Amino acid sequence: MTHFRAGALLAALSGLMVSPAFAQEETPTRAIGAGVGIVSEPYAELEDDYRLFPVPLLYLDGGRISVSGTSASLMVFKSDRWEAAATAEYRFNGYEADDSPVFEGMDDRNGTLEAGGWIAYNIDETVYLTGYAVHDVLDEHGGFELRGQAAWSWNPHVATNVTPFLGIAFRSEELSDYYYGVLPGEAMTITNFNGGTGTFVRNAYAPGETLTPYAGISVRQALSSSWAVFFSARHEFLPDEVEDSPLVDDDGRSYAGLALGRLF
Repeated sequence: MTHFRAGALLAALSGLMVSPAFAQEETPTRAIGAGVGIVSEPYAELEDDYRLFPVPLLYLDGGRISVSGTSASLMVFKSDRWEAAATAEYRFNGYEADDSPVFEGMDDRNGTLEAGGWIAYNIDETVYLTGYAVHDVLDEHGGFELRGQAAWSWNPHVATNVTPFLGIAFRSEELSDYYYGVLPGEAMTITNFNGGTGTFVRNAYAPGETLTPYAGISVRQALSSSWAVFFSARHEFLPDEVEDSPLVDDDGRSYAGLALGRLF
């Protein structure tokens, strides 16, 4: 698999991976770099609408080992049309109680490390399908996520690769409830809300299992034979079960990241 052509080095810049494309015997086969990512959260009344996080970039052994943003993969199988890998990724979801007045009296919701794997099928060297499965290994939310994704890799210029993708994520009840739910013991009426101008009623709420469609794009632009810029962006279209949470006032969650890589 040639991750450079598919843009998979930008994979999972907020916890999610761009599907890989398949092997072509070409150089370069290694890369190292770094950048910055940004995520916007859908929670109401946040003091900071965006969060920044570092984006490491590492690609070794022709893509057998890769680290991109918040995820890392180890290839375990590869054929002309199929590939499979073990993966670990850090989920940057969550909040601290003092991030917004709507969280007053609630426990923090923490990010976590998830592990699992993905399997990918190459249809015609430009269109490929990938399935992912990851589970919380630190028992923060205690749940799992399954994702299916379709991507198309396009080279408008020899130095440029563009990979748009579409997908859908199934998130378990435990995962969705942890980040977007309100426990019965956390239900309360907050007076003097929003600087003393109102009252906020936070009822107990559990979104349960959710299906979240998403769309995104990854771009690689070579600057020379040794340097390239990588960009990736993704937007989640939150389902009604999440939008109806008393903690949420937006219908989407977005990520973007930019990195500079040294190719060799």
